[in-house]
Amino acid sequence: MLLSLIDGFQPELLASCANLGLYSVEQFLLLDGSNSEILSKLSLSIEALRNLQGELAPLLAQVADASDLCHKVSVTPVISTGVSALDDLLGGGFATSEVTELVGPPASGKTQILLSAMLCLLRGDPSATVAYISPTMLPLPRLRGLLRGPEEIQLLRRVLSFQAVDHSEVLESLQIVAAKAEPCRLVCVESIGGVLASCLEGESGYVILSRIATALRRVAQACQASVLITNHTIERDGELRPALGVLHQGTPSVQIMLFHDPAPMEGENLKMALLTKSPRQPIFKRAIFPL
Repeated sequence: MLLSLIDGFQPELLASCANLGLYSVEQFLLLDGSNSEILSKLSLSIEALRNLQGELAPLLAQVADASDLCHKVSVTPVISTGVSALDDLLGGGFATSEVTELVGPPASGKTQILLSAMLCLLRGDPSATVAYISPTMLPLPRLRGLLRGPEEIQLLRRVLSFQAVDHSEVLESLQIVAAKAEPCRLVCVESIGGVLASCLEGESGYVILSRIATALRRVAQACQASVLITNHTIERDGELRPALGVLHQGTPSVQIMLFHDPAPMEGENLKMALLTKSPRQPIFKRAIFPL
């Protein structure tokens, strides 16, 4: 539910929220009142923030307008992940016109799932193209290892690879993808937390995160593409959490936390996926699968 749809929500506060990349009631309810920097940006005391959160929380139990209702009942096209258990968790696959974030520690399967979805789409749709944006180039050895035979090497000709080592190159790459005459159906942005981490100091960090979030959503909507981003984890209060913090939480519509299976059988390489954010599926469901 969008904050802009809430009667009586002050325009000044709405503008401050937008500057921080906060657009929905869900995002506003996730704000941490102990973060003095965010409170300062919103010109709110901790008491005022908690009072507002208390007033907004009941609204999530309602359908605010017809567009929300249509969104809930409409069938959203999806792109298979190539992993049946993960498709089941997501209700069919990665939704188009949305941003999905894969979060996890190293070797938890983030890139492997991207490559699996990429090949699944290219095999199933001879006209589909894919954009891959990463600090490093396309991992061709790993991709070749997933091919079913030498003849499938031609699939890689429909992958547009961009090397982006900072936020400006990510934005430039997304602009190129959005302007393509033949839209990419799948857009992958690797290691977004690592790329953006160095530019989050000071006032400009909020602006940069907001621009990246807007560009990702624009590509998803304009191209009717499934936009997949990967992000690493950081440890905070004894828990693994997505990097980039609260201001990034509103960027993805769907978020999946990936882990190593805590109790695998001998010789098995299993991953566990936990759905932590979704506009359609029940959250905190999990799936365990080989990868």
